[in-house]
Amino acid sequence: MKRTLQLLLSLLFVLLPLHCSDIYDPSICHIIVFVHGGSDDFPVAGIKVELVERGEVRRTSEKGLAEFQVNPGNYTIRVYDLEGPGPRALHTEEFLVEVREGEERMIKVFDCVGCD
Repeated sequence: MKRTLQLLLSLLFVLLPLHCSDIYDPSICHIIVFVHGGSDDFPVAGIKVELVERGEVRRTSEKGLAEFQVNPGNYTIRVYDLEGPGPRALHTEEFLVEVREGEERMIKVFDCVGCD
């Protein structure tokens, strides 16, 4: 019984660091897109945001945020169906983003929803 417990504890000490290293990887980067708009500069929910290189699509949350977890490198972010001033035609904007190891980059996008 004592030997089994020692073996189990030894195995736990070996495996635990491996498991924790999977949880936190300092090289992982984050690209956060914040869509805001209107005359009150409020967050805009439901906007389609794409990480082009991966074909990953997110919709902005009620806080106006969409987040992508990436490796260091260069990426293209495409934001769809934004309203502009003047004629109410929807348009798309594209942003080139470079992220380095462990970095978090924020892209702020203005949507003229509700603009007069």
